[in-house]
Amino acid sequence: MPRPGSFRDLVIFQREKTTPDGAGGSISSWEDIGGAPYPAQFSPQRGRERVEAGQISSVASGILQIRYNPDLASLSEKDRVLLNGVTYNIRNVEQPDRRQRFLELVIERGVAV
Repeated sequence: MPRPGSFRDLVIFQREKTTPDGAGGSISSWEDIGGAPYPAQFSPQRGRERVEAGQISSVASGILQIRYNPDLASLSEKDRVLLNGVTYNIRNVEQPDRRQRFLELVIERGVAV
């Protein structure tokens, strides 16, 4: 459970939106969910490296905790989060206390969606 005053990071959640391009195809873009940035607590986990297509790439992950908000109740692994200008993919979303007080997200950057 987060301590009072521990929500010091501001994050923006985004969802992919697909719109027709008028020529039979579609264009994908990301739009913000719920408007303003949300206060959060980010706890980084250890980073790691992996070899992909003969090149080394780094992967960083962590736990992001936010206060429950009905606008964010539909967050899923299809969404993403911007934290300090860096884009992270959402890997898991849980309500740790099941009382609609907090959401806990496992987030990761440096990997494909």
